[in-house]
Amino acid sequence: MTDQTMPGARTVAASPKAEPITADELKQARDAWRRMRSSAVLGSGLRPGTSALARGVFELGWAACARMGHGAPALADVPIPSQDIAGALHAVSGTIERAGVRIGQEVDYYGSQFHLHGRYYVTAVEETADARGYVTTRYALSEWSGGRFRRVLSGVHSASMTPLASFWEMRPAQV
Repeated sequence: MTDQTMPGARTVAASPKAEPITADELKQARDAWRRMRSSAVLGSGLRPGTSALARGVFELGWAACARMGHGAPALADVPIPSQDIAGALHAVSGTIERAGVRIGQEVDYYGSQFHLHGRYYVTAVEETADARGYVTTRYALSEWSGGRFRRVLSGVHSASMTPLASFWEMRPAQV
């Protein structure tokens, strides 16, 4: 018997071994990220953690695009409009912030109202957009007292609190 392929049989090429993003790909992606961020009017609304997360996704996308052969400069040296960049990055920011704290969740507040530091429940989430479309999220914090929530703080930034794993539950003894 010979090692010849049978007539009509398909040959399947072996998949290449996955390789980490190279230093050159990372350098190109970071240069592109810096140029894109400097061309956008982002203001101070994008937190460092959100920016780092978005940059990581951008770098991965950059490398994937280059490796799939879609890296040819179709519109070389044509910038992306800054409002498109800002809109995409702030959408990421808003999603991350909203994912962190939910209504009914217990939080530890440590904001500027020092005499009110402590644990509360989130009872309202308010999102507002400015004229440029940047979304700001603020929270209302309440304590459970006398069979109902009593609002203690309003307009709280997510940076002023830490979400905890516990959520408020209605129990017969609380009614």
